[in-house]
Amino acid sequence: MTSTYMHRMPFPVSVQSDGIVTNFNSQKSATTLSLMQQNAAIVANAVYEQNQQQVNDIFLRTVARGHANFSPGQLATLESIADQCYICGGDGVFLARSLYALADPNKLYNDDLLCGGQLIKQEPSKTELSEIQFKLTPNPANDWALLETYNTEKFEGEVQLLDISGKLILTQPVLLDKGMQHVLDLTNIQSGYYAVRIFREGKVVATEKLVISK
Repeated sequence: MTSTYMHRMPFPVSVQSDGIVTNFNSQKSATTLSLMQQNAAIVANAVYEQNQQQVNDIFLRTVARGHANFSPGQLATLESIADQCYICGGDGVFLARSLYALADPNKLYNDDLLCGGQLIKQEPSKTELSEIQFKLTPNPANDWALLETYNTEKFEGEVQLLDISGKLILTQPVLLDKGMQHVLDLTNIQSGYYAVRIFREGKVVATEKLVISK
């Protein structure tokens, strides 16, 4: 005689599954609440910091909780950030666009237009860029940044710092040579996204982006 042994669960599978899901949702809710509190405690001064904080809050209140039912106010905030130039608005702009796409997947963004074309129009050509190369450290910077040139001959030029609108913020005459270092004093410059350009004989020969965070 063959006997069949069947293992019995202490509770029906459906009851166990419900308990696991409930426990998981409870833990997720607690984690989300903790992250929201940490995000709210961050002191955001610069535009890109404020954008990141606002997008984080909306994400934690919606998608992180398993839904994308944005309120009219949340949608307005996301659209406002998504329509900014990413150079000034930071990574929060792209995150806002990703979230807003859940509500309106057909919305498109023209960054050339959003950024005003100011910095794009003044970009040097590849031929001009090959004349001189430089790096900025640290980047992001605080009160100063070190400009170091390489792959260039010695010449007298000018370094300019421009904001996202193309406004000239700082200009300094410099003597540049291969391996030469020059300190940019950023003590009185506000946090934000900037372009650092090197001029030679009145022509832009190199450009780099610089983030100032204080």
